Amino acid sequence: MTWDDLKFVLAVCRRGNATAAAATLNVSHATVSRRISEIETELDIVLVDRSGVTWRPTPICAKIASEAEEMERRHAEALRLAGSYSTGHGGTVRISAPTGTVVSILAQVLSSIPDIVPETSLIFQTEDNLADVSGRKADIAIRFTDEPDPELIGKQVGLNRWGYFCGMQMHQNIEAEIANGSEPRCPLLATDPSCAFPDWAKGKFHLQSVPHYVYGFAEKAALAEAGLGVAMLPRIIGDASDKLCLIENLPCSLRTPLWVLANTDTRHSKRISLVKGVLTEGLQNISARLDPPD
Repeated sequence: MTWDDLKFVLAVCRRGNATAAAATLNVSHATVSRRISEIETELDIVLVDRSGVTWRPTPICAKIASEAEEMERRHAEALRLAGSYSTGHGGTVRISAPTGTVVSILAQVLSSIPDIVPETSLIFQTEDNLADVSGRKADIAIRFTDEPDPELIGKQVGLNRWGYFCGMQMHQNIEAEIANGSEPRCPLLATDPSCAFPDWAKGKFHLQSVPHYVYGFAEKAALAEAGLGVAMLPRIIGDASDKLCLIENLPCSLRTPLWVLANTDTRHSKRISLVKGVLTEGLQNISARLDPPD
């Protein structure tokens, strides 16, 4: 059984049927069915149960797929490592950025990329976790963090101030409550459902304020725009929306460094270094927006 065979086993196990696996592999339904049958005959095993309306991967199929996933990961890492030493401009650069930042800052910062590295294709991954670059899932990461992974190389490009944002109608009600000397009682948009009341709201909002929960800056911003509650957001994201209002009478003292991060081996890649340079310079140039004056 070759690595090419294992790709078919993986696709069938992940997608659960020949049609979906065929779409993943960009081949026909008949090709998937034929290749799986050939592998079953060669190894004298049953990979899929065909007795129902749809295929069901068998336990041995799941076990083989589990082993193949590690091979897939190592194969991808080998390709990524080889690409990181490429001296040419062609290829891809994967950029991981927090949700909301592609619209608010990266689009304008990277506008010159087609002129600087015209042969480079950018892949954007919007996610808020911090492990993606050290875990080899991206080439470059933009992150709000006080403690970047010491194994990574990078540069702090500015400080970002945070703030409390909400929709226009809710903003008027909150300002009225503050003017009357009351802690605002309003819905809050938090992240962790296991926390009954978000820490950032303590001492700012009434303890009987009802929290709603959602993950991601962009998602919080969208719900706040729709009037579902108050969100604590990086100013660079909240200020970019003309549908959000900053609650200026509830100042937020939190500031978080903004970093451009990469693995050490990316020093050898011309295209990654060029993209990283554009990101670093561009974000430094708008540092005033990242930490706006009072």
